[in-house]
Amino acid sequence: MSKPLTSNALHPLSFEGRLLLVQAAIQQRIQQEPTINPNHLRARLWVSWLKKNVLELPTKREVQA
Repeated sequence: MSKPLTSNALHPLSFEGRLLLVQAAIQQRIQQEPTINPNHLRARLWVSWLKKNVLELPTKREVQA
């Protein structure tokens, strides 16, 4: 059986709430992955999220004819 709906399922998060969740997820990912330049990884993850969720642009580099 499926889980009962919670109050969060009925009320979507605000944009500010989504930003806080994304910020926490990006910070966790940076800490998990060893990298030479964490600022580059942070910027790449933010740009990818912004393209998908704010600008609604495709994230893959595709050539459109």
